[in-house]
Amino acid sequence: MQVKISNAETTHNLKVKGTVPLNEDDQIKYNERRYVYVILDKSASTAVYPSLKISQKLTMKITEIDVESQDDLGSYEEEYSQL
Repeated sequence: MQVKISNAETTHNLKVKGTVPLNEDDQIKYNERRYVYVILDKSASTAVYPSLKISQKLTMKITEIDVESQDDLGSYEEEYSQL
């Protein structure tokens, strides 16, 4: 799973330095939550509570599995965007 951040908008001089993704072997099963963290550099900011507005896109590989036989039925890429 990958999160791509673009269009970072701030008036507080925050900079996106990177993300801390899930481990490559981690899986997210249906209806589960996992977290990806965004690393921000606020060294140039003088604001007490700086803010940042971002656009993000989540790209994941979906693998369908037969519940009874545990056979892999195929995979496909899926993307979700949120402002």
